[in-house]
Amino acid sequence: MVTSKIGYAQDSLSNKTFLLPEFSVSEKLDKMLSKINTQEIDSQLISYHNTGNLSTLISKNSAVSIRSYGVTGISSVAIRGGNANHTAVLWNGFNIQDPLNGGFNFSTSTSNFVDDINIQYGGTSAAFGSGAVGGTIHLNNTAIFNRNIYGSVLYKSGSFGLQSSQFEAGFGNNKIASRVRFFGQTTNNNFEFINRTKINHPQEIYENAELKQIGFLHEFYYRPTTNQQISSQFWFQDNYREVPPNISSEPNENEEEYQQDNWYRWALNWNKKGKIVNWEARNGVFYNQSEYIKTSINLSSIN
Repeated sequence: MVTSKIGYAQDSLSNKTFLLPEFSVSEKLDKMLSKINTQEIDSQLISYHNTGNLSTLISKNSAVSIRSYGVTGISSVAIRGGNANHTAVLWNGFNIQDPLNGGFNFSTSTSNFVDDINIQYGGTSAAFGSGAVGGTIHLNNTAIFNRNIYGSVLYKSGSFGLQSSQFEAGFGNNKIASRVRFFGQTTNNNFEFINRTKINHPQEIYENAELKQIGFLHEFYYRPTTNQQISSQFWFQDNYREVPPNISSEPNENEEEYQQDNWYRWALNWNKKGKIVNWEARNGVFYNQSEYIKTSINLSSIN
């Protein structure tokens, strides 16, 4: 009798259907990205390097490899063995890679124009639509609300004619925040070196290696509600870089070779955070111009 009862109970359970309650698993994009390999350089670390460029800041505070070719050269990134064009560089959500070489020169941008840097390693950076196989570097500006008028002035002087100055001013209340930033830098880069490529190894001065930079950034933020924000950023910069001659050749005092780059970047963003969905819309206008001059061959090229 015991055996028959156990068998009956098994038959009754196997023929019965149980209805489970419905459930869903979801994550917002920012929470999802926190689970992958990312690294953040916050405003505190940036403030320690506010008189330097992005190349120095990122190389000292991350695992990103920086390929630098001197003061007037190009500084590009390499993440996980990829080239510069395999790493997307986003400024407030917009890709600012150079259309000519597919990279971004980090030595031309001051770290004082950035409030937050987020480095995303690996192909998972396609979550932002970039499709970068190496990774993505996010350069972001953030608003400062509920702060009265503030400002700062910085000046730096160094060897080989280095002079750098920065200015910042802004204000903010509960709904509106605005800030302007300016920087200028010059350096002659005329150091002495022993030229071992020539006979008797003469001591020479590195010529035609001057660098001049000037930049301006304006930000405006409007917060109509606690969960909604409209922001606008405008970034102008002009870079003048002389191209030094080969150290094995004889210098020509009448020869000029330089490259001048300037860009205008304007970004407009709107976002609204909801309980289930985050809404976001953005628009931007970008203009880049690069001019290369070499007087010895009467070459002038504008792109």
